[in-house]
Amino acid sequence: MKNFKMQPLNTKEEEEEIEYQKHLDRCHIEQVHIPALITAINADLLSTGELFDIECWKSVVNKYNNREFYFEWDKLCILQLPSYEECRIIIYKFPKPVKMPEVKYAAIVIDNIFNAIYYYTLELSIGNAWVLCGRDKEHQFNYGEAKSGELKDFILWLKKNIKRNREQFNI
Repeated sequence: MKNFKMQPLNTKEEEEEIEYQKHLDRCHIEQVHIPALITAINADLLSTGELFDIECWKSVVNKYNNREFYFEWDKLCILQLPSYEECRIIIYKFPKPVKMPEVKYAAIVIDNIFNAIYYYTLELSIGNAWVLCGRDKEHQFNYGEAKSGELKDFILWLKKNIKRNREQFNI
């Protein structure tokens, strides 16, 4: 009987490729899928209820990418805050970011006064700093470094940003 040498399941290169794909998949959910949902809601193709339907998200991203996504779905949490300044705020807590520009928290702000939906993120940046970002239909905005990577500080920043928008338009 021959002795067979056990081969590692994955070579170092294969493991690095898997880790890179996991990074791309995390970024896809945070930076492509959620903004696409917002676009579809703005076009009256989806309801805001889709923002909470994680099982639907899984189905859609797997179907359109023809593969199983490397995303820790069980670590994605959704929190809806009480109404603030006539805005509905939905917070997403993502799996722990591993490298930039992965997102730790994201927020969708549904503004009933402006009849608009805004998307904000708290992203991992250079030197493990946190950066506040936002998106609209055509642009990505960088609002600068965050005070911390804590949820309470992200929520405070969101509320200040909503107030600033109201003041800017004298509302």
